[in-house]
Amino acid sequence: MSPRDAFAGGHESDPLVATFSLAGNWFGLNALDVQEVLRSQPMTGVPGAAEGIEGLINLRGQVVLAYDLRHGLGLPRRGPDEKVMMMVLGSGVEPIGLLVDRIGDVIGVPAASVLPPPETLEGALQGVVSGIHQMGSDLLLILDTGSVIERVLQPASGPDDDELSDPGPVRP
Repeated sequence: MSPRDAFAGGHESDPLVATFSLAGNWFGLNALDVQEVLRSQPMTGVPGAAEGIEGLINLRGQVVLAYDLRHGLGLPRRGPDEKVMMMVLGSGVEPIGLLVDRIGDVIGVPAASVLPPPETLEGALQGVVSGIHQMGSDLLLILDTGSVIERVLQPASGPDDDELSDPGPVRP
């Protein structure tokens, strides 16, 4: 069922959620945090970039980081022939493009119908899912935009900062 069918009777005061799908699952972000949605764009690779960073795009003179949200949520990699869309988040210091499989609709989700994520939620979804909403026969996992951005901007795993800042004993 599409998000539009599931929420045809929403109210104007309901929080707006921009929906998208990844690996057959429905997700959503606060619609006010989404600057725009785009079809696949030519990307320039970034040598040595952290996993999940697919490249950079030029969006009307502004450089935007393109991040594969499948990676960030621990979902299987997309096949080479699978189409990709981009949701550009504009709520941070600079825009970030999240690569998704399919863009859904912007829908009103009644706050009273949003359930908290289960405490047993593990893996990559833990800490980024802020709520769950029943959408027909599917579940809509509502993501916290700030947590998603933090995950994208996390430095690649490597030596601890302490290891880099402490040069050890100085030898004469």
